[in-house]
Amino acid sequence: MPRTTPSASRVLVVEDNADARESLCLLLSLSGYEVRKAADGAEGVRQALEWRPDAVISDIGLPGLDGWELGRRVRAGLGRAVLLVALTGFANLNDRQRSLAAGFDAHLAKPAEPEDLLALLGPARRVAEDRAARGGCAASDEGPARLPPYLTASAFPSCDAPGAVRSGATPPPATPGAAAPTSR
Repeated sequence: MPRTTPSASRVLVVEDNADARESLCLLLSLSGYEVRKAADGAEGVRQALEWRPDAVISDIGLPGLDGWELGRRVRAGLGRAVLLVALTGFANLNDRQRSLAAGFDAHLAKPAEPEDLLALLGPARRVAEDRAARGGCAASDEGPARLPPYLTASAFPSCDAPGAVRSGATPPPATPGAAAPTSR
């Protein structure tokens, strides 16, 4: 995995499983991100609103305040200036739809490939670099929402569907000359 140095890219990790939280924080730190962590939804919201990270990666099944409510509150407080990524074991169609409705930009099913997660953070890194170039001014409202369609939860209707991609960041390979499926 190539090591990169982002310009002040800040990521908040909200995960109640200590091993998963520490592993994810280590991955992000080794990839050059400034990382903070929270073990529950209420603490995650508090830290997000105070620290104003470029991205929040949150589990959904959190104690107390769940990840969907965290997403709604962080989106209401920070607007589109933050990239919200759900990283969760909740991976069916309804779960993905609930994540989008709660304000998440992407929904990855556990276990996600590290490369997929880091690819999602690219737009947040660019927003941080823009902010640094503007002398610390806040990111624009259009910042992290500019994700390619294949990286968003809406691109993957169900992890149970045939040929579905579990983590949601790698588009299915195109088959040259293949006809579109027809309904019978």
